Amino acid sequence: MNVFRLIYKVACKFFRKLGLYEVRVKDYISSILPIINALLRCSHRADITILDLGCDNGWLVNVLSRYFNIIGIDLIPNANWLHDRLLSNYIVADARFIPIRDEVLDLVLSISLLEHVAKWEMILKEMTRVIKQYGVIIIQIPNLDWLLEPHTKFPFLAYMPSILRKYALLFTNYEGLQMNCKLKI
Repeated sequence: MNVFRLIYKVACKFFRKLGLYEVRVKDYISSILPIINALLRCSHRADITILDLGCDNGWLVNVLSRYFNIIGIDLIPNANWLHDRLLSNYIVADARFIPIRDEVLDLVLSISLLEHVAKWEMILKEMTRVIKQYGVIIIQIPNLDWLLEPHTKFPFLAYMPSILRKYALLFTNYEGLQMNCKLKI
């Protein structure tokens, strides 16, 4: 593990000096803002029902609940939900088994969720089940093949032999990260 610790520390310093950590955060935020702005321009906002899968601390649910009917689902309840205006906007559930009727949602959001879930394909099936016929599904997945993997910040993780990748994921406490999570368009 000492080799991983050394590689990790050196790579972190190197990529931080290049400013690549900050660029990733800005890119992430800039990918979410157009979604929010497009939603806010909708003419019949009160009629739109949104589901935020993997809502974590509920920041997006909190922002959008001012304008839309929105539900946040996460496997683990978050203390920040108590500070939200409407605690009833949250459901503790597994996104692979969404406890919502068929074809009732206008929009389903999955922001940086799928790569954290084993059998993530089940979530895709559930999303298509709960969305209305002309509803929209928005999925955002970080590029796990980027030279600096966005979760672990480990360099060249996607290009390592699988046994080394396994140890690197264990070292960074991301052993559940699904490196095979890639949507084909």
